[in-house]
Amino acid sequence: MFDIHCHMLPGVDDGPADTEEALEMIEASYIDGIRHIAMTSHLNHPLGFPGEDDYDGIFCDFKKLVKGHYPDLEIYPAAEVYISRKMLSEMDKIDIRSINNTKYVLVEFSRNVRFHEMDMAVHELKIMGYKVIIAHLEQYHSVREKYDDIRQLKADGAVIQCNAENFSKDSRYSRVVEELMKRNLVDLVASDCHNTVDRAPGLRKTFDAVSRKYGRMTAERMFLENPERIIKGEDLAANPVDTTGKKGGMAYRSLIMKLAAVAAVGIVVAALLMSKGILPVPDIEVAAGDEDSVKYVEAVDDVEEKDVAETEKVNDEGMKDTEYLDTNADDNNNSIDDNNVSGYENRGDESADVDEYGTGSETVEKSDEEILVGGYVSYLEDLEAEYMETCESYYTMLKAAIDIEDEAERDAEIDDILDELGRVETRSDNQVYKTLYDMQNDLEECEYDVAVVRELREHYLDVKMEVSEEYKAQLEEYGNLNL
Repeated sequence: MFDIHCHMLPGVDDGPADTEEALEMIEASYIDGIRHIAMTSHLNHPLGFPGEDDYDGIFCDFKKLVKGHYPDLEIYPAAEVYISRKMLSEMDKIDIRSINNTKYVLVEFSRNVRFHEMDMAVHELKIMGYKVIIAHLEQYHSVREKYDDIRQLKADGAVIQCNAENFSKDSRYSRVVEELMKRNLVDLVASDCHNTVDRAPGLRKTFDAVSRKYGRMTAERMFLENPERIIKGEDLAANPVDTTGKKGGMAYRSLIMKLAAVAAVGIVVAALLMSKGILPVPDIEVAAGDEDSVKYVEAVDDVEEKDVAETEKVNDEGMKDTEYLDTNADDNNNSIDDNNVSGYENRGDESADVDEYGTGSETVEKSDEEILVGGYVSYLEDLEAEYMETCESYYTMLKAAIDIEDEAERDAEIDDILDELGRVETRSDNQVYKTLYDMQNDLEECEYDVAVVRELREHYLDVKMEVSEEYKAQLEEYGNLNL
């Protein structure tokens, strides 16, 4: 099989932190029957992942390593290209890395992207000679039930990719995927794997489930035939005709083009209204993250769920069946159960605290945005404290190594400690950037200001630099006194 969306390169983005974990992901993919993998690391993301600029070198080294272990497994250069609202006006200036140097580009948008912004990006990249693959379309709120909009994206040349994990009933997006599959709107399935734990590689389970429910020909088209055509730069196989509520003819096309003509004005007006707090805030969704990132969720469980529109109602019963691709929803009912996409639940009124005498004292109630940001900041502060404590322990170890009398033994011990400290720093970077990535997605989804994410990133980098310079100076002073 082919996996055309994954994050496996070590130390590039929020994927594996080191080569050992990356090879474990390769092994899991190989065992699962995958023999072709596109290394779609993040590109142009607002977080500015530290390894983005080193992609080419890391890819070449990793490709040789993979070949040594699995001669019949091929990996290909690629990227998950992030496109923001601002980038839409300067598409010719953004960095693009297509899949295996073909015309196909995997594109990711902010979680609060609008349909006309997606369509504009598809048009702009088409003019530049590219064909857009929209990554995990099921996760974008604005087109979740807008099937005519999705059909229009496909008519304009977009390819729709869904994540394998979202076919499971355990996923908050399972009902969304179910509706897309009913309408033959899915072109590709990929893993979007990031690690070996909660976002692990693997397509076989979903392939088998799709084969059982929709037929083997459909599964082979989405898991085998279309991905192979993308790797080779060929046109995709035609989807079965979608006859569910399809709009046809030039009248519909003409209407879409007229709407597109005012898209730029819509962006400016929407931004202005959001900045003044006029537009409603959508319901909050927590991005699927790694095990460490789950910790902060507990700190922000108080956030109230909000309905984006009157048609979106929360079903209190939920969906507990863990079987794949099995739903009791009426085929004629197009509404999506948003119980699968709500990330938080209201735990009750916590607007009053109890003082030391047992009486209630009134406190200022925090906004949803403050609670969300506060939860992330608290978790990042814990990571920072842990990093500082680790650095202190290695500083103590280095001082002890400096006291070793034998020069060769001393140098070897110092080198070993510094190597391990480097690995600790890499793991720390990985944890922080994963958390900031999830935070960016959640803030975008709620249409909150994301400037705080960059501030936290800069703070983390400043702390690392200060700690490094401080310990370097102290070690030099200690060494001069004791050598």
